[in-house]
Amino acid sequence: MIFLIIGAIVFGIYYFGIASPAANALATSKTSALSQVSSLNSIGTSKAVSDASSFTTRIQAAGSQTDVDSISSEVSSAIQREQARKDLLTAVSTITTGDYYSATGSSGTTAVQALVDLETALTSGVNSQNSLSEIDAYESTMDTQATATWRSVLENIINSATDTRMSMTIGIPPIGSFISTDNALLYVDNTSLTWQDLRALKLEDATVQVPVKDTYERTPTLAVGSVIRVYIYDMDTDNLALKFTNAIVRQVVYSYSDLGSISWTSTTDTGGVSTTASYTTNIWETIKAAAAGNADAANVGWNAYVSDVMTRAMQAGVGNYSAQVLYVVEVSDPIGEEIVKAEFQNTDSKDVILVPIV
Repeated sequence: MIFLIIGAIVFGIYYFGIASPAANALATSKTSALSQVSSLNSIGTSKAVSDASSFTTRIQAAGSQTDVDSISSEVSSAIQREQARKDLLTAVSTITTGDYYSATGSSGTTAVQALVDLETALTSGVNSQNSLSEIDAYESTMDTQATATWRSVLENIINSATDTRMSMTIGIPPIGSFISTDNALLYVDNTSLTWQDLRALKLEDATVQVPVKDTYERTPTLAVGSVIRVYIYDMDTDNLALKFTNAIVRQVVYSYSDLGSISWTSTTDTGGVSTTASYTTNIWETIKAAAAGNADAANVGWNAYVSDVMTRAMQAGVGNYSAQVLYVVEVSDPIGEEIVKAEFQNTDSKDVILVPIV
């Protein structure tokens, strides 16, 4: 009986003083290690998820604190590696999603396919790296491939142009300009440009013509063919932003109320008798009659009427400052969209300003 009592006491001392604390410490360390594994799993890369499953099994089977600590160290390294991998995979998405052309866009089949192929290649490349050092080193390879692909995409767009001139839009918010295809190639082939620069560039054949309403007072010298800078003034922020550097005025239309009719008086002297007559011509109605086939109306030449009137007014140094003018301006598509919004949607806060280049 005495030996049983002594044995029970010794066992109690061992269990409660040594074995139980050790088991509790091991369980605590496993819980901590499994929390690490959860962080690894949440990174979400395929390698992170696969490793997390393996680490979980190993931690649960570990028989000592030393084993758990060793596995925890591996988990920490895996977290660093997979976070770096995730960052590069995010970069792949950025690389292939330009401001205007992207792997998921629709602006040019060739451009889209080239970026789809780049996305596939870079994603595969990132996922094939096995260590943190390899992943870090691969970033340089990504930059090189991305820059080369973007340059090729833009070169193909330029070489496919049907004209010797195209529109170029850069950045967000965008600034546009017209550029020759030769100069566009020189620009794109500039070796100082990175993929970050190239992905923010749009080159295209197509342009748009948008209406801008103004007054003679603000734009007295503008005419068909005028090369202008287009600004948008934000009245809320008092900010004047250049939007297009060399837009072209394609049409000029004056208000009917200002130049839609002609009235004048003619005085003749016949045999000492002075006769005065007044005449009025409704230009709009005359144009309509000519369009309907009236021969007399068709013989009236109005083609250069407005430009002739405004040229003579400028030469004489006079002008109707409140005269309303509608300018049809040729710009690139993204800039055209901004102009239309300012002209028709944000009229209380935005003002389109046309400035001639001389």
